[in-house]
Amino acid sequence: MQSEINLRTPKLYDNVLYNINVEPTNLILTRYLYIKDEVEIALLSSILNKSNDAIYWGYELYHSGFHVRFFELIWQIYYEFFAILNPSLEAYFLRKYSDWVNTKQDLYVSLFIENLLIRSYNLDVFLIKHVVNMFEIETIYCVNSENYELEADAQVKMCIDIQDLRSLSHYILTYVPIDFTSMYKFYEIVINIINMNALTDSFNNIDTSASNSNVKFKPNSIPNSTKLLKDFANLNRHFPVTKIILLSKVLSLFSQEKGKNFYVQVDINHVSSYSTVRHIEGKAYTVLREEANYKMDIRFLNLFQSSRCLLKDPLNTLRYNWLYFSSYSPIWFERIQQFRGFIDYIKKEVRFIYEEDFEMFYNLYNYEYDELGKNVIENILPIDNSQYSWLEFYYQYKNNCSLIEICDEELEEFGRIRL
Repeated sequence: MQSEINLRTPKLYDNVLYNINVEPTNLILTRYLYIKDEVEIALLSSILNKSNDAIYWGYELYHSGFHVRFFELIWQIYYEFFAILNPSLEAYFLRKYSDWVNTKQDLYVSLFIENLLIRSYNLDVFLIKHVVNMFEIETIYCVNSENYELEADAQVKMCIDIQDLRSLSHYILTYVPIDFTSMYKFYEIVINIINMNALTDSFNNIDTSASNSNVKFKPNSIPNSTKLLKDFANLNRHFPVTKIILLSKVLSLFSQEKGKNFYVQVDINHVSSYSTVRHIEGKAYTVLREEANYKMDIRFLNLFQSSRCLLKDPLNTLRYNWLYFSSYSPIWFERIQQFRGFIDYIKKEVRFIYEEDFEMFYNLYNYEYDELGKNVIENILPIDNSQYSWLEFYYQYKNNCSLIEICDEELEEFGRIRL
């Protein structure tokens, strides 16, 4: 069934508003005409590569008007890659996120990114999420019994006792209900089991020669249950708690490595260079030449889904209709409205009520996509000719802090996934 959205679009030459049903687009261009979801992929790849280019990609998303999406993505990256090894960073980020909500200062974009760039990460949450979603994996517990809900505590304890974190992750993502109360109770159960095992030295029976012996829980590392549960409850005040967040917090209990306790401070003058350039009449054609000069790690385009696949000929389509796809970015939509333009969602084009407004708009914002040089095109629409695989990704970016082993056979079955 074709999805539809309801839009209020001005009728040409009058102020009457009417409703139309149109097919939405997933392909959106940002302020400097990068594809939005590829900017998100570039942000992740730059963070994993410890590259300061991540700051540029963050601001490209943010200054295009996607403020909420930027922070959604940052929290996603934190919980899927950084939370296990850097649990204390959560409280700092929550304080700074509240500051951003109150002030809307753009310096927080750089602050969040720079504090991730200096920290270690692992792939556990990110990969096991997709493994559980894609495969039927073997677990040590049985859920065929009619009373499996009543036996949940025993099944979870079994996973924890022998440190089978793969089975424990599967249980969380598959069987824990998604409401906050259920997730809170489950988190409490896990903490209590770990505390009891630590106090009774139950973990000393684990075979330390096993491949996952680095996750052996030591009795002198007893979790502070009161603080952990209070912090978990506090999360629900800021945003909805998901099972991915629960999984990251549970796995963090088994990690012996904890991250740095110092934080990068950002000078507001440092981030001014990432602000949207001021446009000069008749000089719009110079903007992309000067500002769209960052390159993506094209290997990641072979790993993640991009909306460019929706177009048979992306370059030709965008060359002659780039403004329509840009109009889905808040910054471009506001510019179009400023000159009394509107979006014709049926014909998939931007139109203007008055000719003089049309001329003024294009005099200020016509980037002349069809005249862009090869270097600029290669930046904003890079050719995806990489053969980079998830197997290569795994062995390049995994580290010794991994708690869960992912099978090569599973990785080989990964296709392009949605970030």
